[in-house]
Amino acid sequence: MTQRMTLRASIGVTSTVASLFFLMGANHAHAQVTMNILTGSGVPGSTITFKGEITNSGAGRVYLNDVANILNVPGLTLRDNLFFENAPAFLDPGISTGNFSLFAVDVDPTMALGTYTGDFTLKGGGGIDSVNILRTTSFSVRVVPAPGAIMTVVIGALFPAASLLKRKRSRRKQV
Repeated sequence: MTQRMTLRASIGVTSTVASLFFLMGANHAHAQVTMNILTGSGVPGSTITFKGEITNSGAGRVYLNDVANILNVPGLTLRDNLFFENAPAFLDPGISTGNFSLFAVDVDPTMALGTYTGDFTLKGGGGIDSVNILRTTSFSVRVVPAPGAIMTVVIGALFPAASLLKRKRSRRKQV
């Protein structure tokens, strides 16, 4: 009798746990974010646009309701309006958005050179009002010198070197 009650209790717990996993799986939305570039480069005063696509890799419809972008760097302004202008409201199972502009980063003209990191978080879920975190993807912004600035440095370094060579040659001719 004790074995039979233990078996029934065990079966009851197992079926309850299995039901919970089934329900969680049925309501859990899956989205994959594939960005074209993970590190965007730009000069001070420019705008870097990050593009990519979103794929519903789950079994149910997934609503793309919000994004939360984190880039807490003074001099870099993240604009997520591109996501809201371009993304569909939802994706059915197995469907992809195709390539589109996810967000842009404006680089202040006075921004220091360097590499800065941020996160792109897609929110949504199985319901029209869902704001669950579906996927977070890290990205980097690399602020590089303008091509003209590099040439200025190179030319600035060449003039003293050329002047030094000219002095050495004129001294040799005098001797």
